[in-house]
Amino acid sequence: HRVLARAKLERKRLDMIVANDVSGGAAFGARENTVTFVTADGADPFGPAPKRVIARELLDRVQGLLAARTGAGEHTHEEGAG
Repeated sequence: HRVLARAKLERKRLDMIVANDVSGGAAFGARENTVTFVTADGADPFGPAPKRVIARELLDRVQGLLAARTGAGEHTHEEGAG
């Protein structure tokens, strides 16, 4: 699945793809999952972990990609700012 994800990443010019490991039906109906985060820098397996943990990891990684793209550090939201 890593090779296919890498090819799709390049073909669509994406920053990241998350490949689910569905071998043996692992993702369907399970509370935990194993994924591989694929970027131009390589493939990083993650899990098995609860899907909520994987979702949090995905959000953290997307935030890192966005920060790198804009050259900004971490953003904070101040109450009432606008």
